[in-house]
This record gives sequence, structure tokens and C-alpha cells, in this order.
Amino acid sequence: MSILNLLNQTKDQIALSRPFVIYSDFGKKDLNCLFQNTSKIYNTVNYTESGFILAPYNSTHLTYLIPESDSDFYHYVFNSEIDIKNIIKCQKSDSKKHKELVNRCIYEILNSELEKVVVARDLKLKIKKIDVIKLFLSIVNKYSEAYNFCWYHPETGFWLGASPESLINLNGNNIKTISLAGTKLKDENIEIKWDTKNFEEQEIVTSYLKNTLKPHLTSYAVKGPKTIQAGNLLHLQTILTGKLKSNSNVLSNLISMLHPTPAVCGFPKQLAMDFIKRHELIDRKYYSGFLGIINQYKTSKVKYSNLVVNLRCMNIDSGIITLFAGGGITNKSDSEKEWEETELKINTLKTLL
Repeated sequence: MSILNLLNQTKDQIALSRPFVIYSDFGKKDLNCLFQNTSKIYNTVNYTESGFILAPYNSTHLTYLIPESDSDFYHYVFNSEIDIKNIIKCQKSDSKKHKELVNRCIYEILNSELEKVVVARDLKLKIKKIDVIKLFLSIVNKYSEAYNFCWYHPETGFWLGASPESLINLNGNNIKTISLAGTKLKDENIEIKWDTKNFEEQEIVTSYLKNTLKPHLTSYAVKGPKTIQAGNLLHLQTILTGKLKSNSNVLSNLISMLHPTPAVCGFPKQLAMDFIKRHELIDRKYYSGFLGIINQYKTSKVKYSNLVVNLRCMNIDSGIITLFAGGGITNKSDSEKEWEETELKINTLKTLL
């Protein structure tokens, strides 16, 4: 598929209200495209189908599916530079409310059993003119180390992103998952040093994943933490791999156990979820949910699923771009620094507009 064919195909899909997704895996510019052949709306609740899904942070919103059985698949090797010209009106960020929310988090942590809570904010931009597909290709150009995606569905609008975080990679009974937490701006002139707050925040996520999965594994290995780069940001990453005891309805069970992880919610999970429900100022929709391939057959017997967390993302719908970012709050957090961290995360995609 040529780039011209790709652009024309996406225009036709949008005109016919037919869902599609274009995505590239971590560290690759090769584009995989799944174009649904009809405008039928597909949802999933048990993740037994084969296709590509977009799932929300919580059950307030539906999980949408682009099924393999009703779609055409294309592969495109992308190696071009894309020139985009967008006309966007940007509103000024207001830090006051988010800082107040962070301080409320800190107070709750100091006065309850809550250890960490992740709170999010958004930034809305008005669109006068935008070429969404070319914007996505510019994301692929700049952030090839990430999992890049462009999802279109008439029920959700566009979701674009450059996610640094894997949720579940499942190849038969072999599982891989990532603990990602801690954020700082990359600076070539400064030696990388992580403070106690970032190490503790990352360890909360790692311990949760290990303790949750360990009873279901015959063997496992933990590697990390190490520093990785995602755009202009640095994070602490730990990789957990293992072999599952059973593959009976395994994907649904794994998602139920792991999502949302402390990286996007907090710990203990239920306390953090309750706090977010009561106090967070936005509707996350599909931000900090997950997306990706489910139940693709690698062989006649081995299924492959690859799900990533929907981070460093934007939603484009009804003439509005909404950018999202969040941060993990602990008893060592500072509201000013937490605000600055969300600004850095939002700027990952905002700088391309």
C-alpha cells in the first residue's frame, strides 16, 4: 500500500463511517492497518473475539472491537518525512485546580491506607483545520520507539497516541508485562539520577504486577528497573516475563486482574479507584484504558495478543482536540512538580500540532 492509497483509504472509511486502526509496534515504523468492511458497531466484554480493541479506563464507556472477520488487513513500510500544517487554537493551561487536587491526594495518603493515587488532567484545543492521518504519520516519525496508533470509530472519534507502556503481551502461555513509573525530562548535560519518590512509585507498580501474576505462573523472571526514553521523557521500567499455568479464557482473566494497574490508578487499587471517582476533574474516557490486538493466531494452536496502555494520547472529536496526562502521587509528591510533569507529558503530542 502506498502512502497515497493509505490517505485515500482512510478518507473513504471516514466518509462511510467505517472504523479503522493504523498502528506500529514498539521500535518500528512499519504500519499495520485494519479497515472494517462495514459500518456495523462491534463491542466486546469477554475478549474472546479476534481483532483490535479500544477499551476505556473504567466501565462507564464501552469497549469497541474492529474484528478480523469483517476487516481487511494491510501492511505499509513507512519511511517518509511528513509536512503538516494544522490550525489550532490553544487554550492556556490552568494549574490551580490540578495542584489543589494533588494536595488533596497527598493529604489522603498521609491520613489513610492509600499509598499512591494517579490523577489526570486534560487540555482542550479548538480545531480550525487538521489532517489527522498526516498528524499520525508525524507521530510515527518522531516517536518510533513508542507503540503508535491512530484509531477511528464513529462512536469514539479519533484516538492518536505514542504509548510507552505495554499492558499484556501474550503468546500462547508466555506472558510479558511492563512496570513503568517515574518521569523526568531528558537532559544530555545532566547525569541521570532518580530520587526516592520515583523509585518508590515504580516499585509499587512492580510489586503489584508480580504479586498479582505469581500465583498464576509456573515460572517468572523480573528484569529492571532501568531507565528508558520515551520522546523527550525518561521513565523507570521493569519487565516481568513468565509462563502461565492455564490458557483457559486467559486473556479475560488477565485483563480483569491487571487493569487498571497502579501506574494509571494507584495502590491499593480499590481505594485509589474510589478516590479518583470522587475527586478527579475529568472524564478519562479511553485515556489510561488499553488497546491492541487480541487473539490473533500465530499458528493453528497458538494465539497472540498485544495490549498497550493508552498513554501520551489525544482524542479528536467534534472540532476539539483533547490531550491527556496524569501523574502518580505519593507522600513525597510536590504539587508544583506534579503539574510540571503533566505539562511535559502533554507536550509530547502538543508540540506536533
